[in-house]
Amino acid sequence: SLCVFGYIQLDYLGTPIHMAAAQGHGMFIETLVSRKAAVNSTTVNGTTALHYAASNGHESVVRRLLRKKANVDARDSNQCTPLHLAAFYGHVKVGRLLVTSRADISAADTSQMTPLDTAIAVQNSDMYPLLRGGLLAEAKAEKEAACAMNGGGGSIDSAWVPDGSNEQQELPDLFEF
Repeated sequence: SLCVFGYIQLDYLGTPIHMAAAQGHGMFIETLVSRKAAVNSTTVNGTTALHYAASNGHESVVRRLLRKKANVDARDSNQCTPLHLAAFYGHVKVGRLLVTSRADISAADTSQMTPLDTAIAVQNSDMYPLLRGGLLAEAKAEKEAACAMNGGGGSIDSAWVPDGSNEQQELPDLFEF
């Protein structure tokens, strides 16, 4: 995954909010934002303060940035999101916070890797249940929507699928490990 390049140290031209996020200085971020620092400002590589906080596991900083309207799905030049970085570095609490803040768990980077793919690639198995669970919740919502299209009949495990047959079909279980 290309998501790890540039996060071990600040990529060039980072701003004070990027540095504060990378180092876990939440109170400094509060001060900067109160003085009109742009929460979603990017470095030349598209990196945001939320990327830095997520990659370094600073849960309280991630929470502060999200409260200040940081873009949970910000993309850097490699199309990596903060959730990709939390998955790569195994920061489960940060990952959970991002997922509960509606981060796109199916976002693919330029290598076509999702956050779950990233966690699997680096064997951060603590991240699997969180990312798998998020994908399963998405699948369940899609199944419920399919049931609603069927006039409310059927169950979450079977629904009308527009394949031309006009028959209810069992929907497959996803992501069995």
